[in-house]
Amino acid sequence: MSTVKVLIPQFLSHLIEQKQELEIEAGSMEELKTFFQQSYSEFGERIWTEEGTAKRNVLFVLNDELIKANNENTEFVSGDELGIILQFAGG
Repeated sequence: MSTVKVLIPQFLSHLIEQKQELEIEAGSMEELKTFFQQSYSEFGERIWTEEGTAKRNVLFVLNDELIKANNENTEFVSGDELGIILQFAGG
């Protein structure tokens, strides 16, 4: 199991005890998703659909590189940093 630092969007931090980052034991994107769905379900609902895929307005940035949102096979190593970004359209 790897320790991953997850950066939380500020406007969703109220769903995670006002934290803007969490250190989570997860070896893969699938394990990370399971953690959020079980530990912070309301946050998980904002990021993933009921089918378990990332919502279309969600981006993941792993160590400064954009990764595919629905690649459950993405593996983490200790020290990785994963940013969660929600896209919004303006007008």
